[in-house]
Amino acid sequence: MDSSAWEFEAKYEQWLPGLAMMRDALIQPLSDADLGYDLGGSSLTWGQLIDDCAEIQRSYLDAFSSLDQGWAPPRSVLEHRTTVAEILENFHSLDGELELVLDSFTHDEWEAVILRPDGTKRSRRGQLEIYAQFMLIFLAKATVYSRAQNRDIPPSLQTFVG
Repeated sequence: MDSSAWEFEAKYEQWLPGLAMMRDALIQPLSDADLGYDLGGSSLTWGQLIDDCAEIQRSYLDAFSSLDQGWAPPRSVLEHRTTVAEILENFHSLDGELELVLDSFTHDEWEAVILRPDGTKRSRRGQLEIYAQFMLIFLAKATVYSRAQNRDIPPSLQTFVG
């Protein structure tokens, strides 16, 4: 076992809340009207980007338990959550569920293999690293939307994603 991977997984309770705090720091200042903000072209609205992140977080959460990851099909605008309060409530629920699931694994259970939608296989440990990368990618995208609205970027985000 790669010691750096083990250290990463063993200390998730130290970095996972930080990712959620950075996410929330970008979402909390938004108004419900801000969720309709569009960068133009074929980009998602701010709200769609954020709510799709929650759906992807759900897919990672489910995969840790079922060992089979699936992606939710694209949703129409009408299927997305429409208020900041709904979005944050959903995220906080997912965060709590994820923490409970991750806390339930014994040392050996981290080696269980998850089948990903593209046919690749990753241990739960590897999947957790991919999840962290996904969250950082989301935060980078979210800072683009924030900057486009001339919003301040929290210092923690400037440190991690620029």
